[in-house]
Amino acid sequence: MKEQGSRMRHWMFWLVTATIGLTAQSPRHLAAAVTDAGGNLKKLVMHDHTRYGLPSDASDFFLEVPTDTVMDKEGRLYVLDFGAKTVFVWDRDGKYLTNLGREGEGPGEFTFRSKSRSLLSYDGEFVYVIDNSSRKIHLFRDLTYVRTVPRPQQFDMLSVIRHLKNGKVFMFYQNYRDKVPFSKVVLANDKLEVEKELLHFEDKTFRRNEEGGWDYFAFSRRPVMYASYYFDALLVGDNLSDEVSVYDLDGNLKQKIVIDLPRRVLSDLDKEKIREMVRWAKPPHRILFPEYNDRFTNFIPISPNQLFVYVKEYERGRISGVIFDWQGKSVAEGTQLLGDEGSLDFFADRMIGIFTDQEGNYSIKAMAPTLQ
Repeated sequence: MKEQGSRMRHWMFWLVTATIGLTAQSPRHLAAAVTDAGGNLKKLVMHDHTRYGLPSDASDFFLEVPTDTVMDKEGRLYVLDFGAKTVFVWDRDGKYLTNLGREGEGPGEFTFRSKSRSLLSYDGEFVYVIDNSSRKIHLFRDLTYVRTVPRPQQFDMLSVIRHLKNGKVFMFYQNYRDKVPFSKVVLANDKLEVEKELLHFEDKTFRRNEEGGWDYFAFSRRPVMYASYYFDALLVGDNLSDEVSVYDLDGNLKQKIVIDLPRRVLSDLDKEKIREMVRWAKPPHRILFPEYNDRFTNFIPISPNQLFVYVKEYERGRISGVIFDWQGKSVAEGTQLLGDEGSLDFFADRMIGIFTDQEGNYSIKAMAPTLQ
């Protein structure tokens, strides 16, 4: 039962947070209506820019379950593949270069037993591969393995890590072993010693029921966040709040963006879709639903001063939301069809999307945002 409970927690976190990103399904573009200063309606369109594929002679590998991405200063894209137990690397133009590491227990080798806790980060010099299953952090520089260091024990449920340009490290982790389970968003130094808490609350996602199973409380409070080596702010909120807190890279609160989005009533189709996804929730386990969906499921910058805040509509398989500026003014509305396992991230001058088709095949693309 302990092992089963661990699998449930891993699955749940993967479902609700994925990789700080936006869940999507192989769209050609993401479109949102934008009103310019003259009152003319425009659209923000993400055009395909670069496609990242594996060469035909790479017979030992294919994209199995890509789950996290980082980009270095040379524009090389690193994609952690949980299924293939490796990290694929492409150059700025989409040419496949190599893969880093392989399955195993040795230096520079990965076990990757949890999708949500197999992570990448980049600090301007090193690419970090965090293998929470083996409590190891592997460092690579210029496509070469450098060393392996132990991951601090307190971060067994580490689910987000991003190195920042000022040398700090942004992290999100949980602890279900405490008498009162908690979720924390913290800022640490380069030794992963916590220096400041940005968000800390009791985690009420799971509870033992009277039949000895687990009750999973869908849409319970959880952190929503964004941080990147290339981004000059830390964005922190939660799925039930109407605010996003903006911190500087030292963890000082600079402002709050009011997110004026109503909470949508959960439909029976919403609930049925989630039951299909939460396959482990058979008696004595249960899923308990609130009346309303999240206020927002996630957010991601689409430019240095615009934030796309969206809600996932499970029964329609899409996201719908609003683009806000840093003053909290809504400047656009956007809607896009989704898949269950894609993601979108923002690096310097481009968006990187991991997409899935209806057969579960993956593709990776860079996209350039334009106004039309």
